[in-house]
Amino acid sequence: MSTATVPTPAEVVELIRAAEARIQSLDFVSEHTIEDYPIGSNNRGKCKLEVEWKKNKGWRTVRTTTDKYGRWCKPKCSTYDNTPIAVVRLDGFPEAAWVRCGPSYGKHAIYLQGANGDLVETILEHPDGVPTSRPRREPHTYTMESRDPYGKLIDSKEYTTPADSPEACDAWEVWAPGLQHLMQMIMDRKAAV
Repeated sequence: MSTATVPTPAEVVELIRAAEARIQSLDFVSEHTIEDYPIGSNNRGKCKLEVEWKKNKGWRTVRTTTDKYGRWCKPKCSTYDNTPIAVVRLDGFPEAAWVRCGPSYGKHAIYLQGANGDLVETILEHPDGVPTSRPRREPHTYTMESRDPYGKLIDSKEYTTPADSPEACDAWEVWAPGLQHLMQMIMDRKAAV
C-alpha cells in the first residue's frame, strides 16, 4: 500500500464531519409514498418505501407498489443487513430514498439508495489507503504445518505478514470510530420519527 494515498487523520475527520452535516440535513421519516412512480410498461402508480427490523436479523428495505388498477401489490424486501437503514424524504428527484450503510458498489460507504435500487448519492465513501479492518502496527508471524493422514508432520513453514504503515493505522483509528458514530446517528435519527 502506498503511503502517498493514505489520508491524514485530519482529512478523515473532515470527511466524517461533512457526512455528519449531510445526515443532519436529511428529513428522516418512518415511511414515504411516492405518488407518481413507474410500475411497468407505460403505467404509473404509487410506491411506498419502508424499513423492517427483526431481532437477531437486522434491517431490510421494503418497497410496495400499486398495480395498474391501484391495488397494493405484495411488498418486495431486501435481505437482512446488520447495518442501519432508514427512509428519508428528499427535495427534488427522487423524492425519497433509503439511507444505507455498508458495501456499495465495491466500497464501504454511507449512501442513499433509490426505490429502484440505484445509487442516488454517496454520503461517505471509505477513503483509499485506509484499511477496511483493524490494521497491524507490528508484523505478524505464523506457522503453517502439513501433516499426513496419520497426523505425522510432513512440512512446517513460517510466514510473516508485514505491519501496515503507521499512516494507515493512524487514519484507521480516526475512521473506525467516526463511521460508528455516523451509524449510531442514523439509528438515533430513525428512532426519533
